[in-house]
Amino acid sequence: MPRVNLKPLIRIGSVVGFVALLMLYFVWSMRVPPPREGDRVTHRDGAYSIVKPRDWEAEFNYAGDARYQDTLEVRFPTKRPRDLRIFVGRMRNEPKLEEIQARDKPAGTEFQGRPAHVFTGRTRLEHYWRAIFQRGGEW
Repeated sequence: MPRVNLKPLIRIGSVVGFVALLMLYFVWSMRVPPPREGDRVTHRDGAYSIVKPRDWEAEFNYAGDARYQDTLEVRFPTKRPRDLRIFVGRMRNEPKLEEIQARDKPAGTEFQGRPAHVFTGRTRLEHYWRAIFQRGGEW
């Protein structure tokens, strides 16, 4: 009985499997709908806006707190509050960048094509991306 060398078949099968998974990912990712201008939420004074993902909830807090003048939280409707969210806050004071740099990893120097301090970080419950920048004299 002739011996069959399986190594070439395994290699071919691995390549075909990888290409198939890649194609499935591309087909799946094309199902994600593009942003729509109709999903834009805007601060009541026009200070800032964001196009939220479809079916996400947006909530402005105009009262603010000691750290922020006002905030916007956009989140996917779920029972777990830290899942999939976007937080926007106008700071009352200039941020202490040294404290942030000691805690978070620098990830860039631009946001929307303008100078910014961009960081990534991690807590026990979440991974986050943070952009801190000044626009119109506000942080």
